[in-house]
Amino acid sequence: MKKAKQSLVKRFLQATVEGIKDASEVLTGMVSGIVKKRYGYATPESQRKRLRSLYNAEGHNGQTLAKTIINGLTAWIAGNGINVTLKKVKKEDKSPLRDCIQEFLEFNKLYSNKLQSFVRNGLFDAEVLLVLEKQLHPIFKKEFVKVRYIEKDLYNYKVEYADDDPDVPIKVKWKLKDDKEETTFEQGEFVLVQFGKSPKLGNSISNLERLDDILKKFADSNDLFGTPAPVFKTKDFNEAVLFRKALEDPNRPSTDGKPTLWDAGNMIIIPGEAGFLEPSGAGAESFKKEFELRAQMASGSTGYPIHLMGFVSLFGTKAGADSILEQINTQTMEDRQIWKEALYELIVLQSIMMGFNIDEIRKAEIITALPLNTQFQLMMLSTYYLPMYEKGLLDLESFVEMIPNVDPEVVKERLIKEKEEKQDLDRKALEDSVKNFKNNIGKKPTELKEVAA
Repeated sequence: MKKAKQSLVKRFLQATVEGIKDASEVLTGMVSGIVKKRYGYATPESQRKRLRSLYNAEGHNGQTLAKTIINGLTAWIAGNGINVTLKKVKKEDKSPLRDCIQEFLEFNKLYSNKLQSFVRNGLFDAEVLLVLEKQLHPIFKKEFVKVRYIEKDLYNYKVEYADDDPDVPIKVKWKLKDDKEETTFEQGEFVLVQFGKSPKLGNSISNLERLDDILKKFADSNDLFGTPAPVFKTKDFNEAVLFRKALEDPNRPSTDGKPTLWDAGNMIIIPGEAGFLEPSGAGAESFKKEFELRAQMASGSTGYPIHLMGFVSLFGTKAGADSILEQINTQTMEDRQIWKEALYELIVLQSIMMGFNIDEIRKAEIITALPLNTQFQLMMLSTYYLPMYEKGLLDLESFVEMIPNVDPEVVKERLIKEKEEKQDLDRKALEDSVKNFKNNIGKKPTELKEVAA
């Protein structure tokens, strides 16, 4: 009899006890189950591994937001791919060097997805090692220089620097588990792209994970309180047993053959007190405030606009909307400049490997550009930057590099030519005006010629 009573107590109180425990987890965060790692990842290696794991959707909190931010930053840094111009080579002239560079970019897909892959790995690793090897193209059966990415944590490569200049890498080497000898690439056979000691998004990982964690707690709260959970007060255990028995409906057996209990939504009349389990507003409000703060911190530390993370309600005023491009441009400017220089170095090294001498390469004056490419940018160019250029507040080279999908040198030459033609017309009009003025000096009003405006 005693065992039966314990079993009944367990069945009767189980829902209430579990409900209170879950509510505590969801709304107050006072139980140990909610405690997480909130101090980030201490080492660059742990940050690199965690970012890759988040991006590859390996079941961690924060993976959706992390992938959104990484893809967005990659698109803004890489744009539509690289623009390459040979400044001193006319477009109509034949140029073996230009043809070689175009094939190099096309065969390595640096106009499209391969460049984006390199940029993405730069966000993971804070360092990108690219090695160059001569190969025969499998389709075109033509010799070209292949660019290969070497992952830091997979190859565990070592970098040697010049004794007289610790910033200049002169050799990279590694030895994998099944390798008999070390693989070595000397200076001129690789490009090491560096962005610092730790990943750009390393300090944002804990915020991204916590945002996901809070969303899941809100979902748990909805599951707990979304379906009404009735609560009845009884004087003692015996009354509770009798009351539970009264709630059973023998005409509606459950799957295990036992009678089902009364469902919320049907009328019930009882002599005692009754109510429904409700969430604590204070606990939910506390979570909401933390969520908003962490979303703002994640946006600030990554440089990714908060409304593009999906939190439109946290986005500011129209004044904030007008500064989106400026924010994106500022946050990605350094990365784009580093990649421009790295791509220039890749192009020069592959040209040398393909037989061109350094003097010929320098004479051509190779220019690389990675312009932003968004509809909003075009609006900003026409509304703000074009007037700044026309008033002399922005130099021509900076303005032209902002224009997506154009050859900067071609546009620059055209603008210079148009400016010179306008200056010639203005000069001629002024000269004609002065000439007419001199001719009209001392003449009677009836003899005057019209002075050019």
